[in-house]
Amino acid sequence: MHTVYSRSWIAVSTAFLLILSTHDAHAIRPDLDGERGLEAQVALGVGGFSNGTQRLVTPADTTGPTDHQGTAIVGPSVGLRISAGWRFHGALSAGLSLQWQHLGAMPLSGDGGMYDYSASALAVGAYARLYPMAFVSSVPRTARVAFTGMGDLRRLDPWVSLGFEFFDTLGYGQRLRAAPTLGANFSRGSVGIPVGIGLEYRVLPMLAVGLTTHLTPWIGAWNTSVAMDIVSGNPRTTSNSYNGTDPLNLAWNVALSVRYTFTP
Repeated sequence: MHTVYSRSWIAVSTAFLLILSTHDAHAIRPDLDGERGLEAQVALGVGGFSNGTQRLVTPADTTGPTDHQGTAIVGPSVGLRISAGWRFHGALSAGLSLQWQHLGAMPLSGDGGMYDYSASALAVGAYARLYPMAFVSSVPRTARVAFTGMGDLRRLDPWVSLGFEFFDTLGYGQRLRAAPTLGANFSRGSVGIPVGIGLEYRVLPMLAVGLTTHLTPWIGAWNTSVAMDIVSGNPRTTSNSYNGTDPLNLAWNVALSVRYTFTP
């Protein structure tokens, strides 16, 4: 009988220790304030640009900011934003971003249908992101992967961000329809300060989907142009660098996002 009691006591003690060790392992990995680790996000949506003169690239031969001759309106279109960083705290992450934007283009003034137009933008930058839900948790420590259902508020993971971007290429091209090798390419560089907001829902502890938006004021502008034409029967390429005369511009985008945190 004594042997039976001893074995029972050993079994109960072992089970109790296993429960405690499991609880401790979960407790040091709280799920409530988000995952930690490498954070990767892809956002696909629409975006565009806005300014007072309805143009993005100042041609080299303009006389001032009110001269629209040869400039272009660039409309909103599809764009892709990719970011990768490190979520080193439940409330904070930081990383790098890359954005490509295809844009529709047309002349501000009639050109008689002589040219085809195109435009696109490429931006690289860095960001810091804050997850405010990590500060309003009513339960400070909750076992990892403990969502109680689809309506569990711990699945909500909104964020706000602030960053720095360099619009490495803001290209606008016009090509002669009768001779596509002739025309001009204009590009613009600017520094941007993107302000972002994300409303995301964690389908899994490490996987979130949602809606994001960014507003990016530009600071400064410097332009280059490359013109291709024919002079005396010979092709000629002319390059020019100059300061832009346009006022402050604003870039915007709205996108559907997918974010995954590779937790170590």
